[in-house]
Amino acid sequence: MTQPPMREDERHALAAELESGIMQLVAGNLFRYDAVRSLLDEGRIAEASDLLEEAVRTQRLLMAELRTMQARLRPDAIPVTP
Repeated sequence: MTQPPMREDERHALAAELESGIMQLVAGNLFRYDAVRSLLDEGRIAEASDLLEEAVRTQRLLMAELRTMQARLRPDAIPVTP
């Protein structure tokens, strides 16, 4: 079954949600990865490892947010898992 096209207000809401949530998470992780590289270059392995763990947690959150958004856009397309 084909879904109707998104309305303009729905597109604006989706764009705002992407900007305020998902894109912020992606940007934050890019900064973390750069910081990890710098810490490794300085030999600060333990700090780099801690920051990398934080980036992994954020990445998992990002994936969950994307799955939730996808399920809202196309509820029949993918099961949402916890």
